[in-house]
Amino acid sequence: MPVSYKVLFAGLLICSFAGCTSERKTLSIKYKLTITSPYPCNIFISYKDVNDYVMLTTDSDWMQEVCLSSGDAASLLVIVDRNCDAEGDMLQQSRSVSVTGEIIQGEKIIAERSDRVVLLSFPVFSF
Repeated sequence: MPVSYKVLFAGLLICSFAGCTSERKTLSIKYKLTITSPYPCNIFISYKDVNDYVMLTTDSDWMQEVCLSSGDAASLLVIVDRNCDAEGDMLQQSRSVSVTGEIIQGEKIIAERSDRVVLLSFPVFSF
C-alpha cells in the first residue's frame, strides 16, 4: 500500500475514534408551569427530554427537571384548553386564564406569559 493511503487510512481511524470518545456534557434543565385561573382548565404540555419530546396534560402548576446534553435545545410548549369547566360566558372565562412557562438553567431563566399559547426554546450550553 502506498504511503499516502496509509496516512489517509490512519487519519480516518484517528478521526473516527476521536468522534466516539468525545462526550457531551449533560446539564440540568427545569421546566416550570404556573396556572392562574379561577376555573379548572386542562393544559397541554410538550417538553424536550433527554430522549425525545414528552407530552402530557395537567390542570395544576407543574415542574419537571431533566438532563440535556450541551448543544441541545431546551423546548417547552404550553397550550390552554379553551373549554374551561365553568358556567357563563366562555369568552370571559378564557380571558381569566393565564399561564406562565419557564425554562431554568442554573441562574438563567427565560419565561413567557400568555392566555393561550406559550412557546419557549433556547440552546443549552455550559457557562
